[in-house]
Amino acid sequence: MIQNKTTYTRLLCGLIALFVVSVIIAAPAPSNAAACLPGLPCVTDKTPNDPWDDILSPNQSGAPNASKSTLDTCDADFMNQIYARAALEAERENVMIESIISKPDSVLEYSCFETILNTAAYHAAPIFSETKDFSTANGGALATVELDGVLDDMYEPEPNASIQNDPIDDLEIEVYMGEGHMSNVLQNLVLASLKDASDPNAPTYIDANFSHTFMGGQPVGLNNNFTGEMDPNPAYVCAQMNLTWMLAKCQNADVPAGFFDMGELAGLDPRIYPQACPDPSGDGVGSMITPEMIALADNVLGQYSAYDSTQFVNLSGGRTYEDFLSADACLPPVPTGVVVKTYDSSIGIFGNVTTDVDTHDEYLCVNPGCYYDKDTSQCRKVP
Repeated sequence: MIQNKTTYTRLLCGLIALFVVSVIIAAPAPSNAAACLPGLPCVTDKTPNDPWDDILSPNQSGAPNASKSTLDTCDADFMNQIYARAALEAERENVMIESIISKPDSVLEYSCFETILNTAAYHAAPIFSETKDFSTANGGALATVELDGVLDDMYEPEPNASIQNDPIDDLEIEVYMGEGHMSNVLQNLVLASLKDASDPNAPTYIDANFSHTFMGGQPVGLNNNFTGEMDPNPAYVCAQMNLTWMLAKCQNADVPAGFFDMGELAGLDPRIYPQACPDPSGDGVGSMITPEMIALADNVLGQYSAYDSTQFVNLSGGRTYEDFLSADACLPPVPTGVVVKTYDSSIGIFGNVTTDVDTHDEYLCVNPGCYYDKDTSQCRKVP
């Protein structure tokens, strides 16, 4: 029987890890912090642990990782190591996803919006500012508006308005604004806010948000180059969206260069399109995957956790890991209800195949260091 409660550390902490790995996505607490925070990995050395003296314990108040364990049977330093492993695995998934899924492009660029707007101006101009429907000769530039309500002098030229004995002269207004007027209005009203062609340095919508090639800035060699000027061609011709869709549809995962292990991610950050992630530490990596965090998760040289090793301690002295797998005696086997069939085939000298089938019930040996011997139907100690 294991007498020291600390020997249960790995079992209990391991169960807790199943929960932690599934939920933790957090940044590590800095190693120079005043105290390690609950729920976050902290790069700090293990606390000296003496099973005979509870004052020296990772769970003792004041120890760096004490807040990470609420149970005496779960070692706080080992819990810190679990947090580090869980955080690294979650961060690796985040980094890979953020590097593979590209930033969305501008639909205005995809659809060649300058051409769409020019097409609208081309067809709308004869209806509004460039119409000749209201001129005297259906081709002139002026139209007369009657202000006196008398209709018998409709379209009457201005010099003859006095014969109507009208105290208010008719008003002539120009409804034909000339060729290109509608295009100029739409460019100044709509396109200038998206991209100002007259001022390349103006902070416009396209430049501020989509100043990169398609597919989130990847080097695909495809970009709309939104100019902010009306396209003089009235015909709508644009295949940008379809070309980009084909690139995305047929893009292959770059294996193995596109998938990185922990050690590689500690020295590079693949999230570079359309711009690299911030690098506060200046080491070229903007993520939380660092050599120090990896060393903590792996408990290199037993520096960060005392109980993640092959040496266990109990009240009677040191016992190796293998000692706990050695049985003084094996308990009777427990049937599982499964029938096992073993097939043994052999080839005779004439090429004929003979198959022997051995059938036996499966049994389980419940204590460590024992295995089921079907020939004797007993649990036996591992030699």
